[in-house]
Amino acid sequence: MLRQNRPSLLSVICTILFMAAMPAMTSAAEARDMRLEYRAQWGNVNLALSEARWQFSDTEYSLTSTTQSKGSLAFAFKFEGEVRLKGQITDGQHQPLQLFSGSTGKRGVWTADTSWQADGQLIGTERDPELDLEEVFPLDPETLDGTIDPYSAMLNALTALRETGSCAGSWALYDGRRRTDMHLHDMGETDVKSDRPWAYAGKAHICGVDTKPLGGHMRESRWRSEDEDPNRVKVYIAQFAPDLLIPVRIEIDGFLGDVIVRLNVRDSDF
Repeated sequence: MLRQNRPSLLSVICTILFMAAMPAMTSAAEARDMRLEYRAQWGNVNLALSEARWQFSDTEYSLTSTTQSKGSLAFAFKFEGEVRLKGQITDGQHQPLQLFSGSTGKRGVWTADTSWQADGQLIGTERDPELDLEEVFPLDPETLDGTIDPYSAMLNALTALRETGSCAGSWALYDGRRRTDMHLHDMGETDVKSDRPWAYAGKAHICGVDTKPLGGHMRESRWRSEDEDPNRVKVYIAQFAPDLLIPVRIEIDGFLGDVIVRLNVRDSDF
């Protein structure tokens, strides 16, 4: 059986990009197609590039996202990942129907394909390989009821932000390999200054993110803290149209320093 090895710095960053719902989020009341590009950097060092293609209709949404390591560190920590998501929109809420995710790196290949019923009931997951319980904590099947994928959860959080002015809330997340409770904390508004020629500048709403892992996560990880800090991960969300909210900046306080994920406004289409 293929073993799940401890993640490198780049694989953790790439995982944050495409598994923590950060490539793209929108609240759409009309049909819309978008392509959003995000770049992760540690200081001036390029870490990863993520491209997300979203499609929305009145009743459905889909996401195709790819993430890969970039820069000089990619030679030592090569990583590629993809996500494919399909879901339905009912009364403004986003409900996943199928989530496929996979990655390829120096340590091997894994995939997970998860399905939900239209009423939100989890159908199940096909994994290849199965979880290596020497490396990760087991998943308790009883904790999977009532879960939602990370991307759909963040879409619903943005819907709440647009309707109430606050992003505060809690969600039970499941991505096919990990079960996590996510809590968003509203931190008000700020002005974002463009620190890259292609980055966003303007008003943004800040949401603090903290998570509680409940299964499937690594038994040993320097990225996990016993006491989560809502300031450790901050998402900056800007409004580009009355029904369109997009994260433009993500700041991650890591053990090696700050990692910043920026929306490439210049080369994105929305």
